Amino acid sequence: MVRCITKFRLYLYERDFTLITYHRPLCWLNKQSSKNGRLDRWSLQLQKYSFDIKHTSGSSNRVTDCLSRYPIQQLDEIVEDQLNVMHGPSSNINMIADLSFDATRIREQQIKDNKIKQIYEHLSSGKQRHSFVLEDELVHKVVHQSGVLILKLPYVPTSMINQLLQAYHDSPASGHLGLNKTWHKIRNRF
Repeated sequence: MVRCITKFRLYLYERDFTLITYHRPLCWLNKQSSKNGRLDRWSLQLQKYSFDIKHTSGSSNRVTDCLSRYPIQQLDEIVEDQLNVMHGPSSNINMIADLSFDATRIREQQIKDNKIKQIYEHLSSGKQRHSFVLEDELVHKVVHQSGVLILKLPYVPTSMINQLLQAYHDSPASGHLGLNKTWHKIRNRF
């Protein structure tokens, strides 16, 4: 609670606000002192703010339940769901970025890349490569974790990396999701 209030101090300082909590012992924090040094320090930190603490039972305070849960891994799904609610299915938004990175275009660029061409020849001769597989004449990078196949993604040539970053970051349809979300979005597709 102290960390949250100090983090949002720009919004909360010199304003009256109400803190609603399901943790009943916090209700007396700004009313009386305790013999616990940590609680007294917290109380001193919070004295510069004007707020009331109100208790609500945990069963009726569902907002805190969802905010206190461990974050999920796939944030792209949440963003996709929000876009669906606001604008309808957003498959047309993803299509803009995906159109320039279809299998035939990637294959054309793979043939021009010497490193990938070497891997392609190695795989097409029937030899196995641990990290790569040939599927539909396209070299795919295979990601294993503990011996289990996790991802099989098209191996993007270095000549296409700048275009890929521009399509998923600079394009108006990309949504400017920030560094981490953009990286995860690209990582899960290429």
